[in-house]
Amino acid sequence: MVRGPAAGTRAAGRATEVTALLDTNVLIRHFTGDPPDQARRATARIRDAGPNELLLLDLHVAECVYVLEGPYRQSKAEVAELLGSTLGVAAIRFEHETVVRRSFDLYTAGLDFADAYLVAAAEDAGVDHVLSFERFDAKLKRNTSVRREEP
Repeated sequence: MVRGPAAGTRAAGRATEVTALLDTNVLIRHFTGDPPDQARRATARIRDAGPNELLLLDLHVAECVYVLEGPYRQSKAEVAELLGSTLGVAAIRFEHETVVRRSFDLYTAGLDFADAYLVAAAEDAGVDHVLSFERFDAKLKRNTSVRREEP
């Protein structure tokens, strides 16, 4: 059974310093409950952490998407719901929260997560084109002003 993170809300400001970086496998255990002992420990650590104490790097967000879509066979909607719910957990600070939030918007609109992240990062940087051989133009037109260009 897949479940979301413990309830919590984003803390205002940065009340606590980062004390640990959060690895993908901790979130996967937390979400899936498997194996049970590690899942309980992962959930307890997230629950007991102070505001913004755990840093989740963008690379590990992408790895979570990959693992949940692959071995755990979760749909894009399920993956976005699970990982999107971590955006509201007070204990978790994201490396680039704005880019990750936007990435999930584009991901649920049909882009692969890596492409969604690329486009979201371009938006954040004020860049209007991405270089890619991937043909995701139709999905971009209705969701962003960023355009794909082949090298």
